[in-house]
Amino acid sequence: MGILRLSSLRVRLLMVLGLALSPAVLLLGVANWQAWQAYSADAEDAAQQLIEFSAVRHRDAVESARRVLMQMVEGHSNPEGAPHEDSNLQNPFFSNVGVVDRDGAVVLSAAAGESPAKVIGQVWFERAQREYRFFVENRGHDPVTGRAAILCVLPMHHPERGFEGLAFAALNTEMLCNHVSPGLPTNTRIQYYTGDGVLLAENKSGNAPAPSMTVRLEAFLHSRAFAPGEPPFAIFEDEGWLRVIHRIPVPAFEADTFIVISMPRAELAGAAIREMAINWTILGLVLLLAVSLAWEASDRLFVKRAESLVAATEKLARGDLSARTGFVSRRDRDELDELAEKFDFMANRLQKQEQERAILEEQVRLAQKMEAVGLLAGGVAHDFNNLLQVISGSTLLAQGKLPPDSPARKHLDHVRQSSERATKLTRQLLATTRQQALNKEATELNELVVSLLDVIRRTIGEHIAVRFSPEEKAAWASADRGQIEQVLLNLCLNSRDAMRNGGELEIRTRHVRRAATADLREGDYVEITVSDTGHGIPRRGTPAHL
Repeated sequence: MGILRLSSLRVRLLMVLGLALSPAVLLLGVANWQAWQAYSADAEDAAQQLIEFSAVRHRDAVESARRVLMQMVEGHSNPEGAPHEDSNLQNPFFSNVGVVDRDGAVVLSAAAGESPAKVIGQVWFERAQREYRFFVENRGHDPVTGRAAILCVLPMHHPERGFEGLAFAALNTEMLCNHVSPGLPTNTRIQYYTGDGVLLAENKSGNAPAPSMTVRLEAFLHSRAFAPGEPPFAIFEDEGWLRVIHRIPVPAFEADTFIVISMPRAELAGAAIREMAINWTILGLVLLLAVSLAWEASDRLFVKRAESLVAATEKLARGDLSARTGFVSRRDRDELDELAEKFDFMANRLQKQEQERAILEEQVRLAQKMEAVGLLAGGVAHDFNNLLQVISGSTLLAQGKLPPDSPARKHLDHVRQSSERATKLTRQLLATTRQQALNKEATELNELVVSLLDVIRRTIGEHIAVRFSPEEKAAWASADRGQIEQVLLNLCLNSRDAMRNGGELEIRTRHVRRAATADLREGDYVEITVSDTGHGIPRRGTPAHL
């Protein structure tokens, strides 16, 4: 039997197992998809929270710079002491705080060890000369260190003398970007962009290269820079990065600043994929274990027994009537056990019928042989009967010519009686060969046995005791008297041969009721039993028909 055919029992059981487990696989797939969606949603939420936090920090830093610069401007009469006495100078978002005079010379700087510099010609310096309000230059540079910075500028104006200089605070862009939520991927980048797409600052964490300005991001920043009515948040995918963007409206800016958090999609998916891989691996191991157990269980519970049943069926189909399934009777029987029991029962009946058929064939052959013998015996009996008729007729003629007191008459009587018995014997042979009909008549069997006792005793000899046990009531039966007498004589002769050293012979009659058989109709019968104390017939010598 092929174990991997689609029609095999093993494969069908595995298919049933697969159908049974398919809801679990489907549920796990749905659960993984939902987990992926939840992971992405959590990452987006974490990014939004981080970006809100960054925006607040940015606004707080600008507002803190404005307050510090106002204090410095109010105390410009003593500019050397003001920055050092104000506690806001310790703010980690300030990389430098200083004062520039009307000629563009840095006269005060909190950056230690840096040489004063000239800022004549700087865009933000010229703007401070024109405007007498606080503003933020988001693409500026620290006038002392030269590093890129967000410059918060507050001009100093005297009502009479006019422009007297300015106070500036350089915001530390690295501090603005140096915070990443633990719920985000490792290579998450925080970037500050202007509305026209200029990168102001970015964090340097992670090993992946920083995401570049793309056409989509640039178009998005440009479209939202001067659109205050648009939502502050936006999330979209851009060249393998999941972008979370937040606009920071700062009144001091000419245009809004955008905080862009870029998360690598592959890394974001990687965590969820790893989790799903673990789940699928566990499910695969469970399925492998389930398939192995199902294979072994099906082999023990179904397949081997089914193969035994199929093998027995094929053996029986080839004509081997000894084929059996070999199933052992169990207490917890199932359908296969019942099927095997029915098969074994059928095989037993077929074997029994085959044996009966063989016996019937033997009986037919014997009957044919007996028929041939019967035909021969019938012919002999017919000719012998003709001779007996001559003997009987001649005896009667001879007795008619003898005087009544003639001694020869007695001998002729014996001849006549013997010829009559011989006539009955030939009649029996003719009846056996169906050449003469049975002469059935109402016969009282007890009286028939009594009339034969003298003949039986003389025939079997005086060394055997003969005893008759008749039925209490009359034993009438429809029978051929001559044939009954002959059968009794033959049985008694058989008993005599079995008791050569003497013994006892008993003849019994009794009424019986028999059920219908192949040879008898149902009804009341008289049973004649002949028993003796002889050694009997050896079992191995018993003819098959007996």
